[in-house]
Amino acid sequence: MIYRACGADDLRAVSRLGHAVSTDGVRFERHPDPVLSPDEAGYDSGMLEDPRLHFIEGDCWLTYATRPYPSGQYWLGDSRPWKWPRVPAHYPAQLRENSTSTGLALTRDFRSFQRLGRLTRPDLNDRDVYFLPELVNGRWWMIHRPMQWKGEGYPHAGS
Repeated sequence: MIYRACGADDLRAVSRLGHAVSTDGVRFERHPDPVLSPDEAGYDSGMLEDPRLHFIEGDCWLTYATRPYPSGQYWLGDSRPWKWPRVPAHYPAQLRENSTSTGLALTRDFRSFQRLGRLTRPDLNDRDVYFLPELVNGRWWMIHRPMQWKGEGYPHAGS
């Protein structure tokens, strides 16, 4: 199992991805260290969360939500002491709003991962990517949830 591992290591509340194994599906033994952490030099520099595993052609494809900055201790509401940096108005919305995008990584052993990059557009707050398990008309298809694609002009206006 790959899971979101969010520690109280500092006020930023950085989340990483952890690995646990089980022989019965009830009791799990966690690997002591995160298996995938934010890449300070990459698009997923703030936090990693919401892992989804897809087993395709012998590889495990991992999709995960990421933000440019850690979330802070959001469970404290507006009183959280750590906030992401102020970003000029002309910067991309993802940096100004700390919105999510989805990354893709491959693994075969759940200990080492090859990051392949961002799957979703950087101008959308988009997460929860899931790949269909088979090719459709010779192509891989994914389901995702861009938060801006709602309301007037979309099939589910008002939702």
